[in-house]
Amino acid sequence: MTESPDVADSLLTVRDAIAHADSRAVAIAFSKQHKNVIRDIRRLHESAAGRDLKFGAMFDEIEAGNGAPRKTLFYHMDEEALMVLVFGFTGTRALAVKRRFIQAFREMTGRVDLDELRRFMLHLDGSQE
Repeated sequence: MTESPDVADSLLTVRDAIAHADSRAVAIAFSKQHKNVIRDIRRLHESAAGRDLKFGAMFDEIEAGNGAPRKTLFYHMDEEALMVLVFGFTGTRALAVKRRFIQAFREMTGRVDLDELRRFMLHLDGSQE
């Protein structure tokens, strides 16, 4: 079965002009147990390199097996936090997302004229070439 490289797009939603994802959707998209996604988010957020990533703990009320309401933890995250999280995953879907990210990066860098960028930066500094 070929996985779609648009997995990241399907995870991101835009609210108030900010792209974000939900840990429950990440679990579904990557065929992972939600508790393991939460574990990975906590490890990332607790690491020195991941402290600045934007993960927001949220609670949702669900119905337990006996019908009683129960609060369950999930996380909202921005696009950067999502990508860092996914880059730690393995498997076909994760590889598709990683390759799409690399492709987008190459397309972006291919559009940048470095000489023009240098001239622009010199102009901003008030320097002469």
